[in-house]
Amino acid sequence: MVAVRRVPLSALRPGDCLARDVLSEDGRVLLAKGTRITDAYLRLLETHGVDTVFLPSDGGPRRARPEVSRQLRADLSSELRRVTDYIRKSVPADVPGLQLPRLELKVRGLRTAVEQVVSQVAAHPGLAVPLEELRQADEYTLQHAVEVCVMATLLGNAMGFRGNELVNLAMCSLLHDVGKAGIPLSVLNKPGQLTAEETEVMHRHTSLGWVMLRNQPELPEEASLVALQHHERWVGGGYPLGLQGDQIHLYARICTVVDVYDALTADRVYRKGFEPAEALAMMTGQQRDSFDPVVLSVFRDAMGRALESMSIA
Repeated sequence: MVAVRRVPLSALRPGDCLARDVLSEDGRVLLAKGTRITDAYLRLLETHGVDTVFLPSDGGPRRARPEVSRQLRADLSSELRRVTDYIRKSVPADVPGLQLPRLELKVRGLRTAVEQVVSQVAAHPGLAVPLEELRQADEYTLQHAVEVCVMATLLGNAMGFRGNELVNLAMCSLLHDVGKAGIPLSVLNKPGQLTAEETEVMHRHTSLGWVMLRNQPELPEEASLVALQHHERWVGGGYPLGLQGDQIHLYARICTVVDVYDALTADRVYRKGFEPAEALAMMTGQQRDSFDPVVLSVFRDAMGRALESMSIA
């Protein structure tokens, strides 16, 4: 049995690892044993009036491996919001098909934030993959893009990407869903299941992203391809073009893996997210034919190490 100590909430810090479940007043588990504390979890505990928690004694694991900082995540989200707000204001609601006005995206701030993420990953190759994040429903699209960017950077680094190649991968991953800025909010933010017609509209975000990002001089040339192809599947059957295997750009194949993982583990209005281990089991089991097997294998190993680092001996 791991020796524990009681710690007041005021002394709890992001990265601390819980040694026991934290319960609400009615006995529900707010945070499970083994959870690494984040700023969002601190706010959750404060909201529920939790005064103290249990951590391992000094000899036990207390800190998670370093993660890409929350400030950098906030910077990425802020810059991405600026780009998507510009697009949404520039695209008339009644534009038919893919006839969009000419867009001139200013992404220098976005690239600067991405370069800082890549710099942190390069300095700490053992960075933990973000595993448990609380998301606000109305911020899901932005926060999802940021987490996909962070995880794609970590995955690309594990695959041997370095320097400008890693920056370009991160930029492409951050912008993979930018076409959703051209999707009506009534469809994008619908809390329940989409109708067949609404699903067709939602699927259009891949082609919209391709149109928005192509011929943008400040972006990697692969950005439009990742936006177009990140819902293609390794054995075919994806959209919009039904590509398969090496027909899909490598950056898009990387983005597909982290995109699906993050979507599976995120809490949504209509369902609770799967636990990381459950999501991995689904991706490497019944869904494995959707992914490049080499990319999936590297991701599985990286996630396995991250999950192991969160456990308490």
